[in-house]
Amino acid sequence: VDSPPQLLALRVLHGFAAGTLAPGAFTMLADRTADDQHTRSMGLSGALISGSAVVGPLLSVGIRDAVGGDAGFAAVFTTSGTLMLLSAVAFAVFVPTTESSDVRRTASNDESFSLIRNMGLVRVYLAVLAMTFAIGYLINLLPITLEDVGAAPRMSGMAFATFSLAGMAIMASPLQRAAEDSSRARAIAAGLALLGISNLTLALSGVSLLTVSVFPAMLVFGVGFGLVFPSLSASVAARTAGGRRGTAFGIFYAMYSLGVFLGASISGVIPAFGIGAADRFYAPALLILVMLLVSVRFRDLRRGNAP
Repeated sequence: VDSPPQLLALRVLHGFAAGTLAPGAFTMLADRTADDQHTRSMGLSGALISGSAVVGPLLSVGIRDAVGGDAGFAAVFTTSGTLMLLSAVAFAVFVPTTESSDVRRTASNDESFSLIRNMGLVRVYLAVLAMTFAIGYLINLLPITLEDVGAAPRMSGMAFATFSLAGMAIMASPLQRAAEDSSRARAIAAGLALLGISNLTLALSGVSLLTVSVFPAMLVFGVGFGLVFPSLSASVAARTAGGRRGTAFGIFYAMYSLGVFLGASISGVIPAFGIGAADRFYAPALLILVMLLVSVRFRDLRRGNAP
């Protein structure tokens, strides 16, 4: 790749691939998991994703530095591409296809609008949108804000590593079993509350304390994410039959991507309005608070279509 249009084309291809891979993977996971194990299995898969988000950049830096120069960057992408190709071959060889023709035919005839009319799923999708808006907002704005207050460049990376590790620990913990046994709705509400508290902590800390509060805030954010994500994913699985599950997870990840996009886009223009460094974090806190009020009306999301 030696030009911006080529990079853009590759990023579009990457987006299409990710848009197919994520819903397909979680649909297969839901299909192959017992109904009373959905939250636990979604938590473990989320923990693996969070772990990859921590390990991947570290390995990339190590490979780049070991090789050096332009060849170092090429080695990073060559290694990543090779691993993905090997994973694709291993998946094709070792993972059997069990989907029946009846399921495929049912899935092809279902319309997305029928899922959108399911109020339980609508609430799940709105919660995903609020959660990922906050993630996109933080990913884009937190490094800029920390730089504005004079923090070291590495601080933002350490803050996001704290978030990823906390989320991974919660998603892999027995807390997911507790959510399965009691109510996913409670886990979602608690997680959303923690996401809001995290952003409020950053907003209320002021410029002088922002560099001190960022790590506790990101720790709380990671715990909240670790509670919300598995329960939301499991709720989609519990509320859809096999033939419609792929479409339901497709909408789920469409909302996920939309939330990150909106959060990053809006946070990009916030500094232009002269808003104080700490005050910038009120926006995601307010959105999550609204979603939390909506989630109070969540009933047990484990089964059925009742709102």
